[in-house]
Amino acid sequence: MVTAAGLAAGESSAWGALPFGAGVALRLMAIRRLGPRFTHGVELVPGHRLETQGVYRWMHHPSEVGLLLVGLGTGLLLGSVLWVPLMLLPMVLRVQAEERLLAPLR
Repeated sequence: MVTAAGLAAGESSAWGALPFGAGVALRLMAIRRLGPRFTHGVELVPGHRLETQGVYRWMHHPSEVGLLLVGLGTGLLLGSVLWVPLMLLPMVLRVQAEERLLAPLR
């Protein structure tokens, strides 16, 4: 059986583990790097500074990228990535809000 990704069902499961694992690792690195400055909301905490080390040296929003990779991997593991684009709009809106909030710190 071929899925929406064009892979046989067993292949999609195997390939889903790669983005899923990479996404979990990326998100954990981002959360660990920020420590107590990591929040689930879009806000600054006392003593907040712009992070430019660790995984943040390579990208601005590694937590969100990690979450999207987890979603893609989950979709491949389950055999359907059709719902993944629905994750994009909330992520784009969050990234835009974070950029506006952090702009004065740059």
